Amino acid sequence: MFIGEWYHTIDSKGRLTVPSRLRDLLPDGGYLTRGFDRNLLLYRRKDFERLTTRVQQLTSTKPENRQLFRHLFSGAVTAQFDKIGRVVVPNYLRDYARLTGEVTLAGAGNYLEIWSAAEWSASAEQRANSEMNSQQFALIDLAFTTAGGADDGTPDLGAPSRA
Repeated sequence: MFIGEWYHTIDSKGRLTVPSRLRDLLPDGGYLTRGFDRNLLLYRRKDFERLTTRVQQLTSTKPENRQLFRHLFSGAVTAQFDKIGRVVVPNYLRDYARLTGEVTLAGAGNYLEIWSAAEWSASAEQRANSEMNSQQFALIDLAFTTAGGADDGTPDLGAPSRA
């Protein structure tokens, strides 16, 4: 799972160093494509292929679906790491995400987000919006399964059994 934040730079040739603990999650490289918030998304091969399968189930007769197809796939490239752990980001993806100089890598579960440092900083207030966050968390069942198998909403904190 991609978690955490890292701060790096992208050079004038579009080379971005990806930390080794993130590269370990991408042993065969991955796919790099446009994100939805002026960022880039780096997927593991298997996750991008699964996404492709799901997206291809959408009908191409709807204009909004065609826009999604174009957004995800027209900009997608395979991402391979060089000997020192860098990936080359093509010019058109750098332009889309406004990547120059300082870059933030942000884990997002099944994929890695790549942001310009300025865009990431500008989105900090939105990420910290407690009302929006609580609404989003309300969409997820956060009930925990107890050690005994009951799902009564009590979190299993790894306490030893008294049986």
